[in-house]
Amino acid sequence: MVEEDGEVMAQPSSTGLTVEEVDVSIDNGVLTIKGEVSAEREHKRDSYLMREWQSGTFYPTLRPLDSLDQDKVRLVYKNGVLTVAFPKLPSKTPKRLVVKVEGGDSPSGDGGK
Repeated sequence: MVEEDGEVMAQPSSTGLTVEEVDVSIDNGVLTIKGEVSAEREHKRDSYLMREWQSGTFYPTLRPLDSLDQDKVRLVYKNGVLTVAFPKLPSKTPKRLVVKVEGGDSPSGDGGK
């Protein structure tokens, strides 16, 4: 994952797939990318023919940080590479709480003496 221009981006491996062969979803804060790769090769020579088949499924998952806006995730598929980009949420500053003292006790714990 890389942070750039106010976004956090990931480029999961999806080489060789078309955009139609990749399924991306977010459920309960978990980003899931599914795809299936299959390839067939054929080698012909004088007196023989050899065929090879390869197939596999990938299913990476990612739990984005709470500091990322999961509702505005951006998906870009360019030149065979899928990029998933999450905009960063504005940073939250801690809220200062005030403790109310009751019953005559002083904040120092010495009973007001």
